[in-house]
Amino acid sequence: MAGPPGPQLPVGSRVSWTYLVTNCGQVSLSNVHVTDNRGVAVTCPKSALVAGEVMTCTGYGTATACQYSNVGTASGAPPTGAAVTAQDQSWYSVPSNPALQIKKSINGQHVTRPPARRSPSARRSPGPTG
Repeated sequence: MAGPPGPQLPVGSRVSWTYLVTNCGQVSLSNVHVTDNRGVAVTCPKSALVAGEVMTCTGYGTATACQYSNVGTASGAPPTGAAVTAQDQSWYSVPSNPALQIKKSINGQHVTRPPARRSPSARRSPGPTG
């Protein structure tokens, strides 16, 4: 069975999203911008694209536990008519590696091994002498 899609990232690491926006139409677009459905702040270097032009927008975040997905939406306004949009989804996951550690102390002292064993003869009480 395949794992979840996308890269595996450590919790708390920086996530960098790149949104490649292409005006694949035959007219210039104005008011071009990218939004993200999970609240990632996306920055684009410009807001207009001529036909065939490409620009790279970026967004940053911090990796959270478990599987994560978000959808980037690019929008732009042609000279006439309704705005055009395109969407793309991405995923990342954070490996689930449960683990515990415990350190037990006795009266503030951490004991890492049991006391040395004594031989049976060393444990006997000496008998009466005499």
